[in-house]
Amino acid sequence: MFTERQHAFISATFYRLMKEADLHDYEAVFNFAKRKYAEERGSRMAQRALRDGKELDFASYREYGEWAFTPEVTEDPTSCSTQQPENDDLKMTIQGCPWSSQYKEMGLAEGGMLYCSGLDISIVRGFNPALRYEVTQMSYGGNEVCIQYQRDAKLSQSRSKRPENIRDFRFHCAHIYFTFEKLVTAIYKTEGAVLSAKVLEAFAEAYGRENADALLLYRGHDFTLIDD
Repeated sequence: MFTERQHAFISATFYRLMKEADLHDYEAVFNFAKRKYAEERGSRMAQRALRDGKELDFASYREYGEWAFTPEVTEDPTSCSTQQPENDDLKMTIQGCPWSSQYKEMGLAEGGMLYCSGLDISIVRGFNPALRYEVTQMSYGGNEVCIQYQRDAKLSQSRSKRPENIRDFRFHCAHIYFTFEKLVTAIYKTEGAVLSAKVLEAFAEAYGRENADALLLYRGHDFTLIDD
């Protein structure tokens, strides 16, 4: 089963190899690829909401989310995610985040900070750039929890997340891999293509050739559009 940790491993390995190769502006390129990946996720959410005649507000953003945590997170006693209303805003506190844990365990805390600082903000931007999403604390540098806010969260209009819109983590792993591969190759040409292949090999070594091959089944998939 694909999980949050495998998803984090892919972007972390791109960061590690780009850093080790000392590619020019690698942090800016990594940040750009992360942003494009996240905006595509948000865009798919918006497409489904618009198809159903919904406003692109935070109530719809929560309703049309594309993933749910796997048992690896929900059954982990060190992981905890809470949501608390604060006036018109929604405060989210996350402890034991699998993404920050994966980056830190790989010795890449600086890459994790770059990834986590703008990931959700970019998803929201892809959904509706008029919405305000803020990350006020990340679980790095001695902080145990990440704190995020949805401003003017439309709490009175909250609806349950639609299970038919949930995509498994094989889909999400493939999406982030091919987004990074496409952009890293476009920017760094042959060097980027070779580096992307190394990321897939590292994934196969860590999680098995069968899982790496499963990602390749998505080659050519258009992740910018909904397909349901």
